[in-house]
Amino acid sequence: VYGGKIDGELITRICKKNGTPCWCKIIYHVMKIDEQNMRLIGKITDIDEEMKEKQALVKKAQMDALTGLYNKDAFKDQCVEYLKEYQYVNNAIVFFDVDNFKDLNDSLGHPIGDKALRDISQKMQLIFSIRDTMGRFGGDEFCVLVKNISEAELRTTLESLLEELRLEYGSRFLKVSVSVSIGAVCTREFGNDFDKLLEYADKAQCCAKETGKDGYAIYNGELRLKGYE
Repeated sequence: VYGGKIDGELITRICKKNGTPCWCKIIYHVMKIDEQNMRLIGKITDIDEEMKEKQALVKKAQMDALTGLYNKDAFKDQCVEYLKEYQYVNNAIVFFDVDNFKDLNDSLGHPIGDKALRDISQKMQLIFSIRDTMGRFGGDEFCVLVKNISEAELRTTLESLLEELRLEYGSRFLKVSVSVSIGAVCTREFGNDFDKLLEYADKAQCCAKETGKDGYAIYNGELRLKGYE
């Protein structure tokens, strides 16, 4: 040790006397007295509020303000990290948009359109597991990373999603119905490259949209869609 001294700084969580965890900054100085003895001098500062404020700001930057789901960039970051670590289980990327959403906005106004998006996000959080990652891509597009799921379980989940997201808005004089068109792809067959998986899920979603809306398609590598030949 140069000069027999070590100086450093550590940010960690420690427990208070009552057992409550607290973020603290520890500044320490270690002095080597001889070959067998050292002296430690330090200062512990409570930075719990500061750390919580920073964490809240980071979380706010990652979230879509309207729905409370991850925004597009944060969603991708979360997925890339997870797919890199969990390469040997079957996961799925589910991508969907809202059928007739433009009609809803044009007929009933954007506040009702916003309400529909919030309703959809709330229902998503009931349908998918808390372990899954959910994001809004902007507009009326949503994406979910469904973790560790078989294709049979995925189909059941997609059926539930279709059922729960058949919604109606308006009054007795004017009503607009919305639904969703869904595309999905499984990692077991097509790997863990997020961008490729999203591309395949988008192709499947286009297939569901072109074959009548309010349905789903799972990418199988053989889809031949207009504009994708």
